[in-house]
Amino acid sequence: MRTFIRVPRLVRMVRKAREAPGDDMARAEAQELAMELFESDLEDWVQEITNSGALMTWPNVRSDIDPYGPECFHFASPRLFILLTTYWMTRVFICGCVQTLCDMEPLESLTKMFNREAARAEELRAATRIAMCAQYALKTSPLLPVVPLRLQMPVLISFAAWHRLETRSLMLRMAGSDTPASNRDGAHAIKMKLWCVRVSRDISSRWNGVLTTVEDLEEKTHSLSGGPMLRP
Repeated sequence: MRTFIRVPRLVRMVRKAREAPGDDMARAEAQELAMELFESDLEDWVQEITNSGALMTWPNVRSDIDPYGPECFHFASPRLFILLTTYWMTRVFICGCVQTLCDMEPLESLTKMFNREAARAEELRAATRIAMCAQYALKTSPLLPVVPLRLQMPVLISFAAWHRLETRSLMLRMAGSDTPASNRDGAHAIKMKLWCVRVSRDISSRWNGVLTTVEDLEEKTHSLSGGPMLRP
């Protein structure tokens, strides 16, 4: 996807704007690219393939251990699975960068300002959809091992959306502004972060790969949305 291959450039531009708050040109360029990518969604296409029956929702019979919701996805082909998980992962990347830019002072020269709440809702929707792909990927025939492998990166990236949700809930609680809804969101975010790590470790163990931890992913979350580079 053209949008996906532009994400690394967006992350670099947001990082540059964040590290040089006085550089209005850098910030304007980052905001313009982020706005362009944020508005370039494929929801009409997703709706089309859903209507065609190529993307189906089935009951989540493992809701006790897969806490993302009552339904999961089934795909007409592994290729469609890869396309959609890549798309939803891209949305999480973009929404994370948008939120980083929202933390900066907006430039008066830009006619369009970001909608922080829209970005938050969008990334949680994308992260939930990624989770809804897991049962399909993990139950695919061993003759197609690439399918669960292609799930791992989207699951790891979706962790960032749940971490940001947990952080917002925690900040509200610390400020004494929490509500039952925000506390439920925080509890759900914690469950989903643990779920992401469990699924990632399951996939890694099949390939004798590195087993990640919650702490590892929390450290990477900020960097992948335009924050400081991780030190080796």
